[in-house]
Amino acid sequence: MLIGGEWLNALNDEWIESINPFTASPWALIPRGGKEDVTRAVTAAKKAFYSSEWRGLTPSARGAVWKPSEFSSVSALVFGELFAKAGFPPGVVNIVTGYGNEVGESLVTHPDVAKVAFTGGDRTGEHIYQLAARGIKHVTLELGGKSANIVFDDADLDQAVNGVVSGIFAATGQTCIAGSRALIHRPIHDAFVERLVALAKTARMDNPLELSTQVGPITTRPQYEKILDYIRIAKEEGAVCRLGGGPARRLECGAGWFVEPTVFTEVRPTMRVANGRDLWARSFDYSL
Repeated sequence: MLIGGEWLNALNDEWIESINPFTASPWALIPRGGKEDVTRAVTAAKKAFYSSEWRGLTPSARGAVWKPSEFSSVSALVFGELFAKAGFPPGVVNIVTGYGNEVGESLVTHPDVAKVAFTGGDRTGEHIYQLAARGIKHVTLELGGKSANIVFDDADLDQAVNGVVSGIFAATGQTCIAGSRALIHRPIHDAFVERLVALAKTARMDNPLELSTQVGPITTRPQYEKILDYIRIAKEEGAVCRLGGGPARRLECGAGWFVEPTVFTEVRPTMRVANGRDLWARSFDYSL
């Protein structure tokens, strides 16, 4: 963990095994922080806040205490190394790893924390809002959704297709702004879908640490299984699978949790897949 500019273990000396989604095997141990570690980090941030070094920073360069997901803590700790190289004063950015109910709740309810920002699922966001309300704290929540790409018949189709593909398949769709719906003006629907499927077929799947990789694995095994379940349900409910629709069995995917880039059409808003992460496209009419 990064606290006050120093790399520290959790006070309880406990660890969490991190699983590499590309190999589906352990690849790192991260500290399992607790309430006492949160207090150490908040104290360091408060000290930095009142220091002359902090005061000299622009608002965009200021930070506080960061609790990353236990599934993505390795990358967060690597970011911590970059903060020091970039010249951030000690204590401006502190990273406490661990579980949400042990670190996250302690951070949200700490009396010296005045503002909470959270990116994640809606149920966790609701719980965080309730905890923060007890201290009447400012809260910012980014809980994602079913972001839609809307393409009219006067669009540059190649540019629009590129935008839709990058919007959903970048980071394997695991972003809060993933464009998992494509609403296509009826006159261009068929031509658009044809180009969309052709481009998505070319996606390079491999180790996400390789710069040439365009689609990596799903972060966790439960999420991988959930996506495959949504694909199955979509097919059962009558959606037309135009591309993918199952686990990726390519040699370059190894034992990782990969799902083939998947595109559905003929999706109705009442279908469960309309609320999932797979890309679906449907047409619409428009007139002034």
